[in-house]
Amino acid sequence: MAALLDDQKINIINNLKNIYSGVANVPTIYHNVDILTPEKIIQVTQIDNWMEGIAKLTLQAGLFPNKTKHLHIYRINNNMDYDQTSYPKMSIFHLYRFDPIHSL
Repeated sequence: MAALLDDQKINIINNLKNIYSGVANVPTIYHNVDILTPEKIIQVTQIDNWMEGIAKLTLQAGLFPNKTKHLHIYRINNNMDYDQTSYPKMSIFHLYRFDPIHSL
């Protein structure tokens, strides 16, 4: 199952890289940035790991203060941990702007 998730993340990164004319898997002192564009940092994460995605963006905020931070969450429909009657169905792709400096 993990290989399937990795393949899905790779496909999403490649698609977003092309859409935003970015560079994928850019190394930094903390971890690789999934996608780096002239204006954005994009972290791609599965819904189950959303807190890890926010933590990674928070670390990157100091390295790229002039770029907007985005958390792209996937596998939302496939998550069985949530009560489907309480939460509306969401599409697989969502892109959120995240400003960790002002969110703390």
